[in-house]
Amino acid sequence: MNSNGFETLNERVEKHYWKFFTSLFVIGLFNNAAYVMVGAGAEALAETFDRTKLMPLFSLCLIVFGGFTRLIVAKWFLRTKHLYRIALTGTFMIVAYLLITMATGW
Repeated sequence: MNSNGFETLNERVEKHYWKFFTSLFVIGLFNNAAYVMVGAGAEALAETFDRTKLMPLFSLCLIVFGGFTRLIVAKWFLRTKHLYRIALTGTFMIVAYLLITMATGW
Protein backbone atom coordinates (compact mmCIF):
# COMPACT_ATOMS: atom_id res chain seq x y z
CA MET A 1 0.00 0.00 0.00
CA ASN A 2 1.19 3.47 -0.75
CA SER A 3 1.16 6.46 1.61
CA ASN A 4 -2.49 7.25 0.74
CA GLY A 5 -3.60 3.82 1.90
CA PHE A 6 -4.53 2.68 -1.62
CA GLU A 7 -3.18 -0.39 -3.36
CA THR A 8 -1.44 0.36 -6.67
CA LEU A 9 -2.12 -1.63 -9.82
CA ASN A 10 1.37 -3.14 -9.69
CA GLU A 11 0.81 -4.32 -6.13
CA ARG A 12 -2.55 -5.79 -7.07
CA VAL A 13 -1.02 -7.63 -10.05
CA GLU A 14 1.74 -9.08 -7.89
CA LYS A 15 -0.80 -10.19 -5.32
CA HIS A 16 -3.21 -11.81 -7.82
CA TYR A 17 -0.78 -12.77 -10.61
CA TRP A 18 -2.66 -15.86 -11.85
CA LYS A 19 -6.02 -14.09 -12.02
CA PHE A 20 -4.53 -11.33 -14.17
CA PHE A 21 -2.57 -13.81 -16.30
CA THR A 22 -5.64 -15.98 -16.94
CA SER A 23 -7.82 -12.95 -17.71
CA LEU A 24 -5.33 -11.53 -20.20
CA PHE A 25 -4.88 -14.96 -21.80
CA VAL A 26 -8.64 -15.35 -22.34
CA ILE A 27 -8.98 -11.78 -23.63
CA GLY A 28 -6.07 -12.45 -25.99
CA LEU A 29 -7.85 -15.52 -27.35
CA PHE A 30 -10.96 -13.48 -28.10
CA ASN A 31 -8.89 -10.69 -29.64
CA ASN A 32 -6.97 -13.12 -31.84
CA ALA A 33 -10.19 -14.88 -32.85
CA ALA A 34 -11.57 -11.55 -34.07
CA TYR A 35 -8.48 -10.90 -36.20
CA VAL A 36 -8.66 -14.42 -37.65
CA MET A 37 -12.40 -14.10 -38.40
CA VAL A 38 -12.01 -10.73 -40.09
CA GLY A 39 -8.93 -11.89 -42.01
CA ALA A 40 -10.61 -15.10 -43.18
CA GLY A 41 -13.72 -13.23 -44.25
CA ALA A 42 -11.65 -10.65 -46.11
CA GLU A 43 -9.64 -13.37 -47.82
CA ALA A 44 -12.83 -15.15 -48.93
CA LEU A 45 -14.15 -11.87 -50.34
CA ALA A 46 -10.83 -11.16 -52.04
CA GLU A 47 -10.91 -14.57 -53.71
CA THR A 48 -14.50 -14.01 -54.83
CA PHE A 49 -13.57 -10.73 -56.54
CA ASP A 50 -10.12 -11.95 -57.71
CA ARG A 51 -8.27 -9.44 -55.52
CA THR A 52 -6.06 -11.73 -53.44
CA LYS A 53 -3.05 -9.50 -54.17
CA LEU A 54 -4.63 -6.82 -51.96
CA MET A 55 -4.59 -8.96 -48.79
CA PRO A 56 -1.23 -7.53 -47.57
CA LEU A 57 -2.77 -4.05 -47.88
CA PHE A 58 -5.72 -5.22 -45.77
CA SER A 59 -3.33 -6.50 -43.07
CA LEU A 60 -1.42 -3.21 -43.20
CA CYS A 61 -4.69 -1.30 -42.70
CA LEU A 62 -5.47 -3.40 -39.61
CA ILE A 63 -2.03 -2.66 -38.17
CA VAL A 64 -2.19 1.08 -38.93
CA PHE A 65 -5.70 1.40 -37.47
CA GLY A 66 -4.53 -0.45 -34.34
CA GLY A 67 -1.63 1.98 -34.05
CA PHE A 68 -3.95 4.99 -34.35
CA THR A 69 -6.20 3.47 -31.71
CA ARG A 70 -3.27 3.12 -29.33
CA LEU A 71 -2.27 6.73 -29.90
CA ILE A 72 -5.83 7.91 -29.20
CA VAL A 73 -5.98 5.85 -25.99
CA ALA A 74 -2.57 7.16 -24.90
CA LYS A 75 -3.54 10.78 -25.51
CA TRP A 76 -7.14 10.99 -24.29
CA PHE A 77 -7.93 7.93 -22.19
CA LEU A 78 -4.78 7.45 -20.14
CA ARG A 79 -6.38 8.73 -16.92
CA THR A 80 -9.58 6.71 -17.41
CA LYS A 81 -10.03 3.87 -14.93
CA HIS A 82 -9.04 0.44 -16.21
CA LEU A 83 -12.46 -0.98 -15.45
CA TYR A 84 -14.16 1.58 -17.73
CA ARG A 85 -11.64 0.98 -20.51
CA ILE A 86 -12.11 -2.78 -20.25
CA ALA A 87 -15.90 -2.41 -20.28
CA LEU A 88 -15.78 -0.13 -23.31
CA THR A 89 -13.45 -2.47 -25.19
CA GLY A 90 -15.60 -5.47 -24.30
CA THR A 91 -18.71 -3.67 -25.51
CA PHE A 92 -17.04 -2.80 -28.81
CA MET A 93 -15.91 -6.42 -29.23
CA ILE A 94 -19.41 -7.78 -28.57
CA VAL A 95 -20.96 -5.29 -31.00
CA ALA A 96 -18.32 -6.18 -33.61
CA TYR A 97 -19.02 -9.92 -33.23
CA LEU A 98 -22.76 -9.27 -33.55
CA LEU A 99 -22.24 -7.17 -36.68
CA ILE A 100 -20.05 -9.85 -38.24
CA THR A 101 -22.68 -12.46 -37.38
CA MET A 102 -25.48 -10.39 -38.92
CA ALA A 103 -23.41 -9.59 -42.03
CA THR A 104 -22.64 -13.25 -42.70
CA GLY A 105 -26.25 -14.24 -42.07
CA TRP A 106 -27.56 -11.82 -44.68
